[in-house]
Parts: sequence; structure tokens; C-alpha cells
Amino acid sequence: MKKKKNKKVVYANKYFKIVLKNDYYEIVPKNRDVLVVPIVDKKNFLLVKVRREFMQKNIYDFPAGGFDNLRESPLLAAKRELEEETGVILNKKNKFFKIADFYQMPNRIKKMVFIYGVHLSSEQINLNFNSNEIYSLEIKSYDQILNLIKKGRLNTAVPIAALFRYALKDDKLIKFIKNIKNI
Repeated sequence: MKKKKNKKVVYANKYFKIVLKNDYYEIVPKNRDVLVVPIVDKKNFLLVKVRREFMQKNIYDFPAGGFDNLRESPLLAAKRELEEETGVILNKKNKFFKIADFYQMPNRIKKMVFIYGVHLSSEQINLNFNSNEIYSLEIKSYDQILNLIKKGRLNTAVPIAALFRYALKDDKLIKFIKNIKNI
């Protein structure tokens, strides 16, 4: 006999709802999410230091956020989030490329995060940019990012997985692993 699926919304707000289905809680975000790995001058990365009120601190991250609406494409959401969170004015030379799609919490959230990369020039970046959400912008090398990870200062899963997945492309992983050994 097939088990009947009981589904009940136990909490909802404008960002997500929590659904109880067969004694298991699922988080259902209203919109999908995107994350951008900005590569600066082909060798460094642009990180945002973002305010997380829930944690009461600023944390390192890559530009990321939710889609504005259900019709927005992943690529347009990536471009918009990069511009909103960094102030970077994109030009025709800034070609976005797909890195991967990741589950951020596969035991609770079915929707994947869309991960893109984009090459930027350091001249496009105003390190003094800030907003209500963004505390600061910082350009970091692989070594500096690995040190942030080692020290627990960059410690959110999706940005670390996105960086690692990017490093797998074009033999960057070999350099990445050599850098890990030097830390």
C-alpha cells in the first residue's frame, strides 16, 4: 500500500515557507538563487563582505542573491546581483560563463543555486563601494582566499564549492592544490 502524502504549510513569509510532508520539514524559497564568482585580471577574485543580521557580523562571500521574479533568467539575475552588490558597470567584454548548479541544503531545499563566473578588469571596481547590505569589497588572490578559509573567515559552503568548481576548469586545480600545500 502506497503511503499517502500529507503536506501542510507550517510557516510562511515573503521569502520562504516551511512545509511539513510525512513528518519531514522542507524549506521552499519563494525565488531561486544565483551566485557570481568575479575573476579580476584573470588571477584574483572580488569578494564582498556582507552584513548578516542573523549572525550579527559581516562575512566574506561572492555576490549572490535571489531572483527578482519567476520570469527572470539565471543569467540576468547573475548580472543584476553583481551590479547591485559591487557597483560594477558591466561592458561587452564581461562575458558570463556557467560554472555549475549546487544544492545549498539538499536535505531541506530542492532548488539549486545557479553559479556563474565573469572576468572583470580591476579598473571596473570601486573598492569604496558600499550599500545597506554590502560592508566592503575586497580583491583577493587564491592564497589569500585559502587563508580566509583556513582561518574560518570565509566559511559558507556554496562560495567555497563554487571556487573549487571553478578551479577544476582549465587545470586551475593543480595550482589551487599547490597553494593549499603552501599554507
